[in-house]
Amino acid sequence: MDHSRKSAILILILCSMLQLTPVNVHYYLYSDGRWIKSIPPIKVQIQSISTHTDLDGDGKIEELTLVNGQANIRSNGILLWTSPSSWQVKQTLINDLDRNGQPEVILLVRRPFNPWPVDRWLPYSGRIIKFQDGSGYGCHIILIGWKDHRYKEFWAGSSMAEPALYINAADLNQDGNLELITLESTYGQANLIPGHAIKIWEWNGFGFSLLTSITGKFQGFDILQSESDIQRRYLLAY
Repeated sequence: MDHSRKSAILILILCSMLQLTPVNVHYYLYSDGRWIKSIPPIKVQIQSISTHTDLDGDGKIEELTLVNGQANIRSNGILLWTSPSSWQVKQTLINDLDRNGQPEVILLVRRPFNPWPVDRWLPYSGRIIKFQDGSGYGCHIILIGWKDHRYKEFWAGSSMAEPALYINAADLNQDGNLELITLESTYGQANLIPGHAIKIWEWNGFGFSLLTSITGKFQGFDILQSESDIQRRYLLAY
């Protein structure tokens, strides 16, 4: 997260605690498979988003950048991978969402819509035909990692039923595994913000399964980390 965004969120937290802002701010703790409204401790910090790590296991740090909708992986200034020109990358982060013990690049992408290949052969085709915007773009989450001596697409989800505006990853239930958190909207809206749901997903070995969600009107969210208990995560929704 850049310094200006982090500063804005911290001001928002302080104002909400002092009741100096009309913005609806809510805090949640994920427990026993559901969101519980909870006030975090005074000493919290915003969980940072990683963009630097050793992705290929060579002992050197790679850097993930996002410029004008294009994601790039570099090492020592050398370009190692770049996202296809047909993709509009909205957000990037690095983490291990597929639980294979190896960090990968996580991308939130808009790209030209493609139906499921099997739909061409079924009598009731077009089951995801509505999962695209008016420009013919669907919203996808894509994992890029190092395999077979190159960077490649580890996993790419089908076009999402509801487009994600923002994503993050955190171990919300303290089980040692990361969950995917998404803020989602609808393709039919002229302006996707505000989103109408914040959802938690977990990796099931093939893709992501929905665990639970909060519905409402949300501009965004952040993950807060307690300084007294570094394992505990809170959701700040606003």
